[in-house]
Amino acid sequence: MCGIAGIVNSSGVIDADFTQAEKMARVLRHRGPDDKGFRRGDQYVLAHRRLSIIDLAHGHQPMANENGTVWLAYNGEIYNFQELRQRLVAAGHSFQTRCDTEVIIHLYEEEGPSCVKQLNGMFAFALFDEERRRLLLARDRVGIKPLYYSFDGRALRFASEAKALVQTASRLMSPEPRSIVDFFALSVIQEGRTAFQGINDLPPAHTLVWDLGDEPKPSRYWRPSYASKTTLHGADLTAAVSGALTDAVRSHLVSDVTVGTYLSGGLDSSLVSAISHDYITGLNTFSAGFVGEEKVDERVYAREMAASIGSDHHEIEVGPDNFLANLRKIIWHMDEPTLSPGVYPYYFLCGLVASSVKVVLGGQGSDELFGGYPRYRMGLLERDLTGAFRHGRLIHLAGGLAEYRHRYGLGGLKNELRRLNANDGRRIYEIVSGFHLLRLL
Repeated sequence: MCGIAGIVNSSGVIDADFTQAEKMARVLRHRGPDDKGFRRGDQYVLAHRRLSIIDLAHGHQPMANENGTVWLAYNGEIYNFQELRQRLVAAGHSFQTRCDTEVIIHLYEEEGPSCVKQLNGMFAFALFDEERRRLLLARDRVGIKPLYYSFDGRALRFASEAKALVQTASRLMSPEPRSIVDFFALSVIQEGRTAFQGINDLPPAHTLVWDLGDEPKPSRYWRPSYASKTTLHGADLTAAVSGALTDAVRSHLVSDVTVGTYLSGGLDSSLVSAISHDYITGLNTFSAGFVGEEKVDERVYAREMAASIGSDHHEIEVGPDNFLANLRKIIWHMDEPTLSPGVYPYYFLCGLVASSVKVVLGGQGSDELFGGYPRYRMGLLERDLTGAFRHGRLIHLAGGLAEYRHRYGLGGLKNELRRLNANDGRRIYEIVSGFHLLRLL
């Protein structure tokens, strides 16, 4: 990962703005220890901390186009950059590096802010167009790379982490009351908000365009489609999913440095590791285990998988002794509140990874994609029950209610009966939050 930060001031950049950008860059040093860079223009300052992955010698940022009128600070990786580069060269653009960073710049010159629609990858970037006096912030489709910003009517500040923005104004240290309510009600902070008053989270699949003189304009450039696009079944469907997964993993392996994988022993990380092994000689895999907690320690499965693919396997043990000593560091790195206890072992696992490789692949997101959490099955079962109730299929309804009680207990069944004829909004709210309303919304 890399870190980006900057300030755009419609009244003109002053020395204090540059000082603030330097402070933000220092806070982000852990994201990019290999290099740092700054670009100061009349109305903007861009800062960058680099973790070198592709074209190690020539990827210094902020990076500009040929005539120095478009400047970019970028965090991420564009997986189709080679294909885009060929297209841009054919259109007359010249390249000075092998970096995917330069592809974004020239693609913007061709297509403006809509260039993000052509990018296949994970990214967050800030681009300033001096001729148009325009700032473009952008974030990838599912929000893998973070990007925060604050706007006071005159200056817009942005950074890869909220704690970097806090360095620029004491007023940004105040908690956001609405976000606190959302977190305790839904276990998450809603999209676009943060835990800090005055700091916004640029949502996934969004750009923010600020043509100086106008108001900043966030807009969505992509949204997922839930419409069925295939009639495949059985072996054909399996082959299609396998092919898509293989293509995705292979595209993530483009790197000029060593790549490894997280390996917990579960299906998602095991699949990613097995596919990576097909393309990497001497794959490094990494696992964490819990001291004295064998029932939640899955290292035995990770070891079996590592032995099966012949990876160079690394492990770290995590116990309760270091919890309080490291709690402050973990919170500092998180930026946002979370209910997941997994951040504790994950903190130490990341330290183990960093001592061996720069790039690591994992299986995060697969439970959401493939319905791996119990609440997804609960939602599907409730949808079937609702359909049976509304259409008078009493036998089907009785069988479904019996299954629901078996899976979620008598208390769960009572909650389902209360919302049997509820709208989707109430049902999703209760399943996700755990709160159960006593009357229909």
